[in-house]
Amino acid sequence: AEGLGRNEVRKQLETLLPGYMIPAHIIEMEQWPVTPSGKLDRKALPAPDGAADREIYSAPRNLTEMKLSQLWEEVLKSGPVGIHDNFFDRGGHSLKATALVSRIAKEFGVQVPLKEVFAHPTVEGLASVISEGTESPYEAIKPAEKRES
Repeated sequence: AEGLGRNEVRKQLETLLPGYMIPAHIIEMEQWPVTPSGKLDRKALPAPDGAADREIYSAPRNLTEMKLSQLWEEVLKSGPVGIHDNFFDRGGHSLKATALVSRIAKEFGVQVPLKEVFAHPTVEGLASVISEGTESPYEAIKPAEKRES
């Protein structure tokens, strides 16, 4: 996985493993610590505090991403949230995802299914889902055609 960002590694793992087997934290290491007998030295592994696992902060690029980042910060009680941060890596879980869906409905007037938070766990991904949800009702409304009598 050399040269890949953590989100890219996660996306590749998601194609191979079920969601419950995806690691919560990914730490890049040059060499595995081993005991004198050649086995993995678990005590020498770095603690997954989450700081090493975070992507570089990417600021929101539009109003939807900005509002969504603020909702994440409220639900996760941490910040700042970048658009590429993973909701579940930042401490999110199913109950917090439910709270997020509820706040999205209030803020944007869009019902986002809970499964979309799991399928698109970044601000950028959820913003595209919200944009699709807010645009579709307007696309369905077409001006009435004038009838000639």
